[in-house]
Parts: sequence; structure tokens; C-alpha cells
Amino acid sequence: MTDRLPISVSMTARNEGRNLPRSLGSVAGWFEEIVVVINDCENNSSQSAQSSSGTHYHQQRTRF
Repeated sequence: MTDRLPISVSMTARNEGRNLPRSLGSVAGWFEEIVVVINDCENNSSQSAQSSSGTHYHQQRTRF
């Protein structure tokens, strides 16, 4: 695909380091922006998001 759609994709992930590269790869090149929000992970999800997406955020889990 030559033209990216002018929209953003947003994903949230918690302990999905093994699945993120495949998930992000399936939408790479289609959309203008990919944002991944990492929620209090105990594996390599943050590293996977960094290497596979343009923007990622790490959010500590809050308890109510």
C-alpha cells in the first residue's frame, strides 16, 4: 500500500511481548500513526512496542 490512511491505531497491552510484533506488523504501513499503551507489564512488552511502533507509552496500573 502506498498511501497511509490518515487515522491512528491504538493498542493497549499487558504482558503481550510475544504477540506485539505480529500484531503491530499486521497494521504497519496502513495507518499514519500507531500508539501502544503498555500497562504494568512483567515481560518484554515495552521493548517489543518500542521496536515495532512509532509511539508507545508505559502506564503503571492503578488500583481503586
